[in-house]
Amino acid sequence: MSPDFKQLFVNHNSDTAGHITFSGIADMTYSEEWKKQRNVAMRILRSLGYGRHTIEKKTIEEAKMLHDILRKRSKEPTDPDELLGISVSNVICSLLYGHRYDHHDEEFQALTKVCI
Repeated sequence: MSPDFKQLFVNHNSDTAGHITFSGIADMTYSEEWKKQRNVAMRILRSLGYGRHTIEKKTIEEAKMLHDILRKRSKEPTDPDELLGISVSNVICSLLYGHRYDHHDEEFQALTKVCI
């Protein structure tokens, strides 16, 4: 996390709450409902390893796999949405189940297409 980001959003989060919107990504205020949802999400993420090296390690491992696939497909048209969806799903699966799936697994591809 960059020092500027941390300074703005972590150290002074109550000062900036409700004042910042990201146009095109999310336009929302930080309501009480949002704060409750964020707390639940953060609790779940921490139980899965957020804030420890576990989630970072799984993400880097999957990013390397994605990089290898993109390099192999560099001379042919490739849909990045599908590959990114599979990669994100793999990070989640590896955290939840301790197992990642091959990008060529047809059953896993079908499941990720339903979710994307």
